[in-house]
Amino acid sequence: MAKNDNIICTCPDCRKVMYPFAGKFKAANLKAGDVVKAAFQGREHMWAIVTRIEGTKVHATLDNDPVIVDMKFGDAVVLEEVEIEDMMPLESIHPYGRN
Repeated sequence: MAKNDNIICTCPDCRKVMYPFAGKFKAANLKAGDVVKAAFQGREHMWAIVTRIEGTKVHATLDNDPVIVDMKFGDAVVLEEVEIEDMMPLESIHPYGRN
């Protein structure tokens, strides 16, 4: 199959184009206590509670009981900003992005 430069792009670029959530993440001023959702080990989508932010890295603790991946509730995790699929500010009960 021939390479098509119009289709192939990096994940961060695709996320910016494909998901309007990327802009909401920046505008939301994510902080400790907020909850974020991501795919862990690329297979299981779970929530984590933010403990701190360092640049584009989000440090958090897992807030789910994994079924598929080898992790457990309360594990410390570090996510890159582009890995976050959804978020819920501490003051809200409604997620920002995709469910």
